[in-house]
Parts: sequence; C-alpha cells; structure tokens
Amino acid sequence: MAALAVAAHLTRQRKRKSRAEDDAVTRRDWGLGGAPADPSVAAPLPSLLAPRRLRAAGFALGRRPSPRGEAQGERRRTRRGSRGEASRTAAGGDGAAAESHPPPPRTPRAKFVYGNYKAYYGYRYARAADGSPRGPEPRVRALREELFRGKDCLDVGCNAGRLTVDVALRYGCRSMLGVDIDARLIAKANALLRAPPAPAAPRSNADFKALLLRPAVRFVHCNFVQQPRCAALPPAASLDTVLCLSTSKWVHLNFGDAGVRCLFRRAYDCLRPGGHFVLEPQPWSSYRKRANLTPCIALHYKQIQLRPHQFVECLLGEIGFRSVEELEVPYAEEDSAGFKRRPLLVLTK
Repeated sequence: MAALAVAAHLTRQRKRKSRAEDDAVTRRDWGLGGAPADPSVAAPLPSLLAPRRLRAAGFALGRRPSPRGEAQGERRRTRRGSRGEASRTAAGGDGAAAESHPPPPRTPRAKFVYGNYKAYYGYRYARAADGSPRGPEPRVRALREELFRGKDCLDVGCNAGRLTVDVALRYGCRSMLGVDIDARLIAKANALLRAPPAPAAPRSNADFKALLLRPAVRFVHCNFVQQPRCAALPPAASLDTVLCLSTSKWVHLNFGDAGVRCLFRRAYDCLRPGGHFVLEPQPWSSYRKRANLTPCIALHYKQIQLRPHQFVECLLGEIGFRSVEELEVPYAEEDSAGFKRRPLLVLTK
C-alpha cells in the first residue's frame, strides 16, 4: 500500500510540474511575465489561456514564428498582391481607375406594352434570298378590291405604316388614314410616305396612277379608344372601310372589356351604311403570353369576360353589324403558325 501511495504521489508531482512548464511557456508567449518561482504551487491560468483550450483553438504552444517563416509569408502575400494587380490591369487598367469608372449599366429590354413592335413588318412579310420583301403581305393579297377601290379608309393600329401604304396603292383607295398610339412609329410611317422605296420592276401605267394617290395617305398619332374621343379621328359616318389587324388584343389587355367594346363601337360609328369593318383578332391563347407585361395588363387580364371567340356575337348582336364573312389568307407553309390561327373577318354595317 505504501508503495502504491508513493507512486501516485510521484505521478501527481510530474503532472503538476508539466502543467507548470506549459503555463510558463504560455505566459511568456502571451507577454504575461516569466514563470512563477515555485512550479509546484503555480497558479492556474485563466480558462481563456488554458493550454488545452489554446491547442484546440489551433495555437502551437511554446512555438514562435521564425524569421524565415515570416519572410516566406511576406513573399507569398507580395506574390498574391501582384497577381491581383495584374488581373485588374488586364481587365481594364488601374484598379483605382476601374473603380472610379464602373461599367455602364445594361439597357433594360424594351417592353412593347401596346404591341408597338419596331420590326413588326420584318417578320410578317415573306423575304427573298437577298432579304428584300417577296411580294405583298399575305393579308393584303387576301383583301378584296371592292372594299378599297375609290373608298375612304382608316387603319387602326397602323404601326410603321407599311401595310397601310400597300393597301392604299394596291387597291386604289381615295383616302387612307393610319392611326397608332406610338408616336415613334407614326414618325417612321411619315418618313416612309416621304421617301417610298423604288420598285424593282419598270413602272407601268398602274404604278403611275397609284403614285397619284400617295398624297391622300396620311398618318396621325392617336389613341383610337381614348376618352374623350381624339379630335384627329374622322367624323361619324364618313368612312367606307376600317382596318383593324392584330390590334384588338392590345386594346383588350390595356383597356379591358370596355376598351375593346369602345373599339368596336367607334369603328361602327365611323362607317357609312354598307361600310365594312375588317378585323383580325388574336386568339385567347396569345393573351396569356403577355398577361404579366405590366400591372395594369395583369389586372385587366384577370377581369376579361369578353373572350375573342365571342367577338362576332358581340359585333352582330350588341354593336349592330348585320353580317360577317371570313376571308381566306394565302399563308405560305413556312409562315408562323401563330399568324395562321388569326381569322380575317369582314363585318358589314
């Protein structure tokens, strides 16, 4: 028993001495003074500086960085800094200059909330190999001459005016007025009127006769369904034909059921008895693709009750047209399926 007691005492002494030496090294490294005079009675370190906790936190007790290690660390930091400076220089010069001249913000993508696409006629017209238009637009070929020859006409939502001018020249309108909600497109239409493209073929007598009609074609910036009525619109019962091609959806989305009813009513009021309203409505499936374009459109889309398939019933029963006829459009096989789903209707007052 005595031997066991002596062995236990010696073990405790060795542990106490080892702990005191660790504490002395830690105090020296942390600048807390030298080791106590009597290691056997050394006061314990605060819990923050306990050797085991310091080791667990990643400190190497009793080990200071050597001058060589410090030099190596400094060289590594210098190399990293030089590489970063080189990358900033390659990216566009001095880093400070790059910070003082940030790259310009990206231009937000344009939203054509009224269907006022700038390149609309670019994909509605068939193109030849050299990129030039190959003949009239299919809807122009589908229209009948008696609707326009010697008639006073209106094109609602004329865009940049190309189809408007084509109809006026091809069928010999007495007058043609194009209106659109986008002033920039109306400016393009007027530019087209001032400088018409030269025909590829030699001019015939019919071509020269058509040129005489050009002063009768004009374009006006106007919202056809605005309240009160736009003063630039023709008076009541003064027109023979009103065109409204691929426009009703945008009126519907931006102004709701009331807006599309106003479109139909004003077209009816503009016509003389026996006049014609040529309407190309977009299908309801195309509405969904633009339902969240703006908060106003999203609200109207949810509130729409008058669907496109009900337009004919509304035009005949509510507005007052007496008959309707659907024209066959000679679309080519390569033309968009979305265009082919749009009926071309002729309603008679």
